[in-house]
Amino acid sequence: MGCGKSKQNLLDEPINEYYWQSRNDCCICLDKKSNMLLLPCNHVCICDYCCRDLIESNFSNCPLCQQEVYSCNLLQIIPAVPNN
Repeated sequence: MGCGKSKQNLLDEPINEYYWQSRNDCCICLDKKSNMLLLPCNHVCICDYCCRDLIESNFSNCPLCQQEVYSCNLLQIIPAVPNN
């Protein structure tokens, strides 16, 4: 999870590249779009890949608010107007 770049590469690139810059991005890996709804806090802050890794490591709290999570739900965006 997260960035796997060497220290040398980190020195060559802008420091803010590794901060959570968009609420649409996963707050853990910063690479993929958030698509998991955590309940009961209703945060959509992690991607399905990171969620899978967290479940395997027996996580129980939301990464943003630390509230106990009882359900992780995959969200899929479906266009309201079909493409013809």
